[in-house]
Amino acid sequence: MEQNNQQEYILRIEGLHKRFGDTEILKGVNLNIRQGETHVICGPSGSGKSTTLYCINGLEKPTEGKIWFKDELITHKNLRQIRTHIGMVFQHFELFPHLTAMENVLLAPVKIKKMNKEAVRKRAEELFERVGLADRMGFYPYQPSGGQKQRVAIIRVLAMEPDIILFDEPTSALDPEMIKDVLAVMKDLARSGMTMIVVTHELGFAKEVASHISFFEDGNIVETRSPEEFFRGDGSERTQAFLNNIINI
Repeated sequence: MEQNNQQEYILRIEGLHKRFGDTEILKGVNLNIRQGETHVICGPSGSGKSTTLYCINGLEKPTEGKIWFKDELITHKNLRQIRTHIGMVFQHFELFPHLTAMENVLLAPVKIKKMNKEAVRKRAEELFERVGLADRMGFYPYQPSGGQKQRVAIIRVLAMEPDIILFDEPTSALDPEMIKDVLAVMKDLARSGMTMIVVTHELGFAKEVASHISFFEDGNIVETRSPEEFFRGDGSERTQAFLNNIINI
């Protein structure tokens, strides 16, 4: 029965630890993600949220613990291949400044996945249209607004046709009026069945879209609940204190 349950998960994390020198950032994180789920991670700054995403995507090497993608244990030998299935959207866009928006989108699918350039371009044009940026394909990263840059970053990930997208506080660097456009794209992805793990303080997004919400503190998950349970006040005292603090800001 346990094996069958494990096969339901597209991503499994078991006993994840990460240390930087003498400082332990992650302290035994366990997390299971199902196909098509939007899993929101929230918690105070420095609690290990972003580090968890970086370990999943191989940008940081875990000190201890195991991560499985589709029942395949991620190791240094298969990391490069698995990373083509796990996209990541960063807080600060990470677009190449010398490339246009379209060139930023085409680069990885053509160079890394060896996809047909014209097929990728056609798909990219559809994605630019979908997120309202059809007139920004030839722009360089210094020209669009922050919200437009983040939407380009999302298109770049989608062009790789990933199985999972990791979002590391994708709206935290944006002006308030730009946030809604980025969240609208993410909501559309969630409704289309894309599997997403989202580190965010946007609790309205979490309440509306999340399948589950995990609250992090001090390098570990305090609890994971449905949005209904999370916002109803059924959680731990620490979770409720965090929510009250966020709501009262």
